[in-house]
Amino acid sequence: MRQTTLVAVLDHAARPADVLEAAGDAQWLELRADASSDFDPDWLRGRFRGLLLYSLHGHGPSRERRLLRAAEHFDLIDLGVADLSPEILAAIPPGKRVISADLANASLAELRHAAAGMTQIPARLYRLTTRAPHSGDELAPLQLLRELQRDDVTAFATGPTGLWTRIVAPHLGARVVFGSASGDDALSGAPSVQRLVDAFGFPSLPDITEIYGMAGDPVRHSLSPRIHNTAYRALGKSALYVPFHAPDFDLFWNRIVLSGAIEKLGFALKGLSVVSPHKTAALGAARYQSSIVQRAQSTNLFHRAADGEWFAESTDADGVMLTLRERGIHPHKRRVAVIGCGGSGRAMAAALHDAGADVTLVNRGM
Repeated sequence: MRQTTLVAVLDHAARPADVLEAAGDAQWLELRADASSDFDPDWLRGRFRGLLLYSLHGHGPSRERRLLRAAEHFDLIDLGVADLSPEILAAIPPGKRVISADLANASLAELRHAAAGMTQIPARLYRLTTRAPHSGDELAPLQLLRELQRDDVTAFATGPTGLWTRIVAPHLGARVVFGSASGDDALSGAPSVQRLVDAFGFPSLPDITEIYGMAGDPVRHSLSPRIHNTAYRALGKSALYVPFHAPDFDLFWNRIVLSGAIEKLGFALKGLSVVSPHKTAALGAARYQSSIVQRAQSTNLFHRAADGEWFAESTDADGVMLTLRERGIHPHKRRVAVIGCGGSGRAMAAALHDAGADVTLVNRGM
């Protein structure tokens, strides 16, 4: 099976022992010199088994001097396009270079142009990132990887919306995955190295043909990717479950689902968990609805029907009924209070009513 290279990025001040623990299974440790503690690379080298990557964000008169000094002690040096002077290139050989570009909210054309220029300079890795404020903005880096099919180029979107692109990028050729060495980072969208391992199975990289995911806001905290991806691996299913951060469901639906964006990347989007706050708002997107969804006006599961259209279902109803049955509780002719009238509560109430219960819904407001 193919393998990825996990990179633990340290961009916060931290104790050395905590850094080494957080780096976990990473093969590289990136030290952001402008933001992290000033660690002795020789000390780290004796305790971290992988490669040490030095990066320095920002500009200033001392930048070139600091990069050259770091090149004497670190295995890899992160360079921006503006750093590629004859002196820097002479002092830092291609095998030690990671050339990076952060292009804000870049289009595919802008990423293509940047990649074409960067890859003219020999390097070990080329890293392109772009900010993705809204659903759909995160697609350009993945489209670039699909076109290039190079294992020395990685590209992904930052921010919460871009989280899933970090997970899918290695399946498009970019076999280097960057995670946080200081826990999940909500601002950058970087998952911790431990989450990359536990929830997505890295560094292993099985062949993937199907994409499943969850659409909602928030999604970063959810255990669903870990549960689903563990099951896929156990069953030998060539599938991947990813978190889609989608504050606006209609925008997500139009730009990610209806556009066929996932299919254009070479995968089949087969199903979605619909989570808060979209359990009601999502109903208009599905052509078909189960009877429990129609009654509760709530869905938490979309799957593709045989004709390719989307079917809205709810597992909340089965969830409450199975739980009661396992405990020997039969709701027929019993009085039941359901606390909370959100999407899950309404689906549970409908299921209990179908089972013969006298149901009362209790809520904080009218």
